[in-house]
Amino acid sequence: MSSSLFSSSMLGLTRQVARLNVVSESSALTNQIRHASKKAGGSTKNNRDSAGRRLGAKKVGGQPVIPGNIIFRQRGTHFYPGENVGMGKDHTLYALESGWVQYYQDPVKDKKFWKRTYVGVSLHKDLALPTPVNEPRRRAFRLVDTAAYKQQLEQSRKEALADLVAMEKVVQA
Repeated sequence: MSSSLFSSSMLGLTRQVARLNVVSESSALTNQIRHASKKAGGSTKNNRDSAGRRLGAKKVGGQPVIPGNIIFRQRGTHFYPGENVGMGKDHTLYALESGWVQYYQDPVKDKKFWKRTYVGVSLHKDLALPTPVNEPRRRAFRLVDTAAYKQQLEQSRKEALADLVAMEKVVQA
């Protein structure tokens, strides 16, 4: 009977051993004790994080831009605005003119800020930035010749009236 008690305690049936008040060395060693299966979780205060701000280059060198296109989003002034580029209040660089993006450093090395990297928009793809000091700055004026525009408008009105007169003659005939 003691062998059956021993085997039953091995199978986890320690209640039978406890009922019979039989305590042996083997049954004392094989009693099952239940412990916590999960560690108690404490609370933490710094488990928050915010989403990334999507900073960095939005247009790289050689890419075409139109006015208002964002070229570079940054915190602080990692890059500085060059020709035809503006800077927003959060240091975002954006295009002021249509053209192609170019990153460059100021070639005059004796200035105080000679290590600055500038972002510019050239009006022609093959135009190199920065424009030399002795050369005039190229600008895209996009002006309308009002005299030619009025003349073209007047001529198109005359043609439209001539077409109407011709149609009326066809309808009357």
